[in-house]
Amino acid sequence: MKKFNLLIILVSMSIMSCVTETANKPSYEESEIIFSFDGPQNVKVSLYQNGQFMETISNGERFKKILPNGSYIFVAQIGERGPIIQTIVGNNPLSRELTVDARNNSVYVKVIASIRPSSGGVNIDNFLVTNTVQLPPVPTPRLSANKYIERGHKYYHNKEYDRAIAEYTRAIKINPNYADAYNGRGWAYYEKKDYDRAITEFNQAIRIDLNYANAYNGLGWAYYEKEDYDRAISEFNQAIRIDPNYANAYNGRGYTYFGKGNYDWAIAEFNQAIRIDPNYAIAYNARGDAYYNKKDYDRAIADYTKAIRIDPNYASAYNGRGNAYYNKKDYDRAIADYTQAIRIDPNYASAYNGRGNAYYNKKDYDRAITDYTQAIKINTNFTVAYYDRGNAYHQKKDYDLAITEFNQAIRIDPNYAFAYNGRGWAYYEKKDYDQAITEFNQAIRIDPDYANAYNGRGWAYYEKKDYDQAITEFNQAIRIDPDYAFAYNGRGWAYYEKKDYDQAITEFNQAIRIDPDYANAYNGRGWAYYEKKDYDQAITEFNQAIRIDPDYANAYNGRGLVYYEKKDYDRAISEFNQVIRIDPNYADAYDNRGSVYLDKRDYDRAIMDFDHAIQLNPNFTGFYRRRGVAYMKKGNYVQARKDIEKALQIDPTNQKAKDNLAELQKKGY
Repeated sequence: MKKFNLLIILVSMSIMSCVTETANKPSYEESEIIFSFDGPQNVKVSLYQNGQFMETISNGERFKKILPNGSYIFVAQIGERGPIIQTIVGNNPLSRELTVDARNNSVYVKVIASIRPSSGGVNIDNFLVTNTVQLPPVPTPRLSANKYIERGHKYYHNKEYDRAIAEYTRAIKINPNYADAYNGRGWAYYEKKDYDRAITEFNQAIRIDLNYANAYNGLGWAYYEKEDYDRAISEFNQAIRIDPNYANAYNGRGYTYFGKGNYDWAIAEFNQAIRIDPNYAIAYNARGDAYYNKKDYDRAIADYTKAIRIDPNYASAYNGRGNAYYNKKDYDRAIADYTQAIRIDPNYASAYNGRGNAYYNKKDYDRAITDYTQAIKINTNFTVAYYDRGNAYHQKKDYDLAITEFNQAIRIDPNYAFAYNGRGWAYYEKKDYDQAITEFNQAIRIDPDYANAYNGRGWAYYEKKDYDQAITEFNQAIRIDPDYAFAYNGRGWAYYEKKDYDQAITEFNQAIRIDPDYANAYNGRGWAYYEKKDYDQAITEFNQAIRIDPDYANAYNGRGLVYYEKKDYDRAISEFNQVIRIDPNYADAYDNRGSVYLDKRDYDRAIMDFDHAIQLNPNFTGFYRRRGVAYMKKGNYVQARKDIEKALQIDPTNQKAKDNLAELQKKGY
């Protein structure tokens, strides 16, 4: 992701007279010069005498040359056609000549050059030193600062950041003004997530070289990671000012605008990075993320696909494309992409979690739980994975285990509103409506615009039969999200219970307008038309609900009651049979079928169905009363009186039960 620009070049040469006794010992009119050069590949150093070329050495070479005594000029050239810069020897900038004299065998000269770009091309701006010392024995060669830099880069690219830092530090000890070494050390600290130290190093590099684009770029990334986005943008701006074609700086500025939530500006920056480098996979992936957050999933998919084409092992791009397919409800493609991401990176927790969500939406809750568990195994503090696993257990109706998962999410993040909301729905399903309301309150305290929490609180009040408060909660949810079909549906049911059937139908209409496949809203509209005695329209609505959800027991029950009211008893029984097939514990369906048998004078079957209803719900007045009536029709007045009295014991105000008891008393029972 980062590129190092070696803007500081170290050139070193050793010139010494030869004092050893050999067959090739030079005369007093000539000197043996030892050349060595360690620097960038595109720099060469040449030696001239009286304007005549003598010798050239390139990076990494070393040789001996016997030269006539005299005055010489050293010349550095960058590239084959780059500028030629004469070296300056000694403290006097005008003293460009070095005198080679074999008779003075105490001469030992070391010439160091810093080569930097400037407005006029390239120049040499700091020459050290002419030291006159006694000629020593040939020493064991010491690594140059450049060599330490090279080793630092190698360790950096191998992700051995501590060793890289050690090498850069050695380079700095040799040359305290070596900007490349500070820059390299800055990137190593960056990769170790020690952003403050990284910033210190980049600043040092910039102090030495005010036009060091890569160091400004490093500062930008460090401030980005610290979420100091404005400072990051300022640093990226500097890098781009120095190098207008610096793709990584545009990419960094794009990431920063993304972090600020300004996706359009981010996309503009990624566009620039891609214009400069059409094979910049990271920029395509990042632009895909920006389009994804704008909910432009098709464009996001196109960018993720380009990133994958450039880098077939780009796990993050597969994961991103999986997320986009997931949001398009193309769960099979999403699963395929998440699987690819996991193949490339078996420890990619987010990919496991994403695949879990895809299985969840395919209602394959066991596979979903397996993937969530794997994500948690990789990252034990993965809050979202605990929350998602809680939702999967909720769908499996294991509400206690769901609550345990939500508890874990809250332990990791006490301000995780989603987990409180999930816990609220779990308590709702356990019929602990007061605790559910407490949980929804917590979710709303953390996030006052959490529509689903208001919706949940509305349903809890609905179940407590506080329909006015329920409507208030649904109103809040709709204020936050005017297209919240669930809240319109809830408000519809609250008005239904208040017997305001026309307003209920209006609310159900709104829910269906937003979501044309909302089975529960069609079902609600069916019940409202049933209460208005518009039985044909009620059947139409129940039909729609069943078309969308063929296992919708309550819709079959409603359709059965409509046929019962139309005195089409056989069809009614058929509908109630369907209800019981789908849900054998549906007490009302047994009661309703028993009522049909009662009207058909099949009293034994009626009593059997009422028995089932009472077993499932022994505290409902109507079941006992209707069984009492069936016993009366059979002439079993003793049993009939027991059932009627039981009904009045549960509900002393039940007028029909009072009338039935009066009828029995007239018969002497």
